[in-house]
Amino acid sequence: MPEYIVRELDIHEKDINNNIISFLEEAFGKDIDLSKIIRNTYTRNGKTLYLGAFHNERLVAFNCFMAFEFQFNNKTVYAHQSCWAGTSPQYRKKGLFSLLYDEAKRILLDRGSAFIWGAGNSQSQPILINKLGFRKIEMVKVEIPAAFGGKFFIDHYLKKLTQGAGVKVKDAFLPNEAEVMELKLGEFGEEVRIHDRYNNILWGKIKHKEKFGLKLKYLAVGGMVVNKPHLLHILFKEIAAKEKIDYFQIVANKTNTYLHNFLHVRPAANTEALVIYDLAMDTTNANFNFFIGIKDVF
Repeated sequence: MPEYIVRELDIHEKDINNNIISFLEEAFGKDIDLSKIIRNTYTRNGKTLYLGAFHNERLVAFNCFMAFEFQFNNKTVYAHQSCWAGTSPQYRKKGLFSLLYDEAKRILLDRGSAFIWGAGNSQSQPILINKLGFRKIEMVKVEIPAAFGGKFFIDHYLKKLTQGAGVKVKDAFLPNEAEVMELKLGEFGEEVRIHDRYNNILWGKIKHKEKFGLKLKYLAVGGMVVNKPHLLHILFKEIAAKEKIDYFQIVANKTNTYLHNFLHVRPAANTEALVIYDLAMDTTNANFNFFIGIKDVF
């Protein structure tokens, strides 16, 4: 087996840039603007990890581990999302995917990262779970009508919260939504919508879908901050009126405590599951208040 060397990459360094650009064209079969990857992955905390596997000084595999800040029981912790994994075609099935992950585990544990997480696709998820020790958490979704009779439906779907059910955040990883929103604004600009009312925040992107021959406009909710759950219905109603959408689409993993008191939450069968690998923390019994907007692809 050829000798491969794994190195941490400075994605802002010119020579590394050129190496990555050449690699991306080869691995993904199309031109990819490296500045897009930077906008997509370089969070303001500066802890994102970029790894490359080299053979004879040639970059042949790449993986990014995007750093996010979380609150967990009133403590600040960091964890890393795996994304932009790729291997040059002639070097596939040589164990480089696992090699990069093993090195990332070592580096990130040494730096105190709580866990690595991702949304493995049909090719990578079996490797992550069966060979690399990740565990899987299924995804769920709720779609709240917002057009005709929207106020009634919002009241219905959120009635437990309106009636004072509250939101449990103990033992839950809460993303720093300001950090996530800043990242997405840098990537998508005005496509990102941010709304707040009564110390609650809801953000996402306007999308369109054809269903039953109708063209529907909806807000794909990227994330939320809930400080006053009994008033959250007011924010939903204001967004529905301002954005003139047909419905809200909320996708999250099933441990997300924000959704535990929404009605009509159901499995999101066609959405890639969340996968977790513990590093500096045991998260077995923890909840992950992640919404779909924190993914690198949103």
